[in-house]
Amino acid sequence: MKPETVIYESKPAWLILQLSFPPGDRKECTIKVILDENISETSQMEMQLGDVVDITLYADYEESPIFIGLMSA
Repeated sequence: MKPETVIYESKPAWLILQLSFPPGDRKECTIKVILDENISETSQMEMQLGDVVDITLYADYEESPIFIGLMSA
């Protein structure tokens, strides 16, 4: 990937269904990112349907090479 590359991936259908019923439901999710050299980061977060997971690699402002964040709608 080149610097500043942005990739979007939709939530899997099973997760969308679980977050849709009942409306406003939250689900505990585990996000795990593994880079080529076996560098990994795992984050557990509670998600709602409109939430978006943000994964940033090698940001100048982060101590770790991987940052996992959650943006709420």
